[in-house]
Amino acid sequence: MGVGLAIGLVVIIVVAQLVGLSMWQPEKPAPEPQTGYALQLQISITVRDAITGSPVSGGTVYILDADGKVLETLTVDSNGKAVTGDAYASGTELMFFYVGSGYGASPLTWTVPRAASEAQDYYFVRLDVYHFPDDAGLSLSVMDKLGTQVATETSGGSTTFTDGKAELSLHLVLSEGYGLVSYYDPIEKENDEVLVVFELNDTLPTLEASGLQLTRIEYGGKVYYVAKLGDIISTIEEPAIEDIAFTVFYSGSNAISLTVKILTHTDLDVFRSSLAVDSDGFEDAIAPLVISS
Repeated sequence: MGVGLAIGLVVIIVVAQLVGLSMWQPEKPAPEPQTGYALQLQISITVRDAITGSPVSGGTVYILDADGKVLETLTVDSNGKAVTGDAYASGTELMFFYVGSGYGASPLTWTVPRAASEAQDYYFVRLDVYHFPDDAGLSLSVMDKLGTQVATETSGGSTTFTDGKAELSLHLVLSEGYGLVSYYDPIEKENDEVLVVFELNDTLPTLEASGLQLTRIEYGGKVYYVAKLGDIISTIEEPAIEDIAFTVFYSGSNAISLTVKILTHTDLDVFRSSLAVDSDGFEDAIAPLVISS
């Protein structure tokens, strides 16, 4: 066999292999067939207590488009129901946000599905919202490092600094059926957060709290340490209990007054300027605890 012929055979073999490889490709899965019918229908909305499953009566459901523009404002009836006035086509992206006395939850982002049949009358959406506590639903107290209660909501107390620090903890009990949750409010365009606030009547002390990212604010001779709390949710049968350890550091001789508060529906950035709970929020606090050297 001549050299030229041998080279030619090699080239043919290589080309054949390349062609074979290019022809063999793993099979791509076929796209999932779209089931159902693309219709334009009204939406029936049910508002439900996320813990108990019971309908939540009253309040307002806002329907917004993907850009946050309000499309409809609906009143929830006594059965926890509301129906849109407009009809919405399959594939439309919407946001549902509930506002009601004592209740709240994150907005629900939802894409209008395809209908199960051409005879379907409505699309259906369920909004699960949390019942926020009132005074009776939330209990606060402060314990010292030995577990002794040193202050409650109705009775202030006293404790002492040891080696320049007071090691304490906030004991929080959320009754059955309640939730403390933070979320973004697309109507007010601010965060509805659950905040813990440590208020000291002197700017010289400092404070640290386990697991919290604290913001320090000084104003009018006082100092505030503020942090957003993670969601706290009880069940139907059991309360939710949280213990937040914190330490106050101070080497001076003055008596220091400490107040601890829980605020709901309050944006941390707004609190920086107002130093107060939001107008639609709830505040609970312990009576002042005096810490002496």
